[in-house]
Amino acid sequence: MPHRHVQEAKSDYSLSASEIVNEYLTNKDAANVKYLADNGESKILQITGEVSQITDGFDGEKIVLLKNAADKAGVSATFSADIRYNKCWSNRYH
Repeated sequence: MPHRHVQEAKSDYSLSASEIVNEYLTNKDAANVKYLADNGESKILQITGEVSQITDGFDGEKIVLLKNAADKAGVSATFSADIRYNKCWSNRYH
């Protein structure tokens, strides 16, 4: 599967964490068809939401959980150690 540089790509969908969680809780198969592709060309999603937790992974990565207090579940994103030092990440979170 080829590597995609999604930081420079346009997102296919802009959603809140609550919206995508509700789509998957309502019909995960339909959501998978909408967003995922077997060939590695899955949709690029821009997810907004309340940061409820930031944790460290085993390999130095940061794991960010977007979840509103009233939601049943949230959306997590894992950022590798090298991306934390990207100018955008550094300006916002350090």
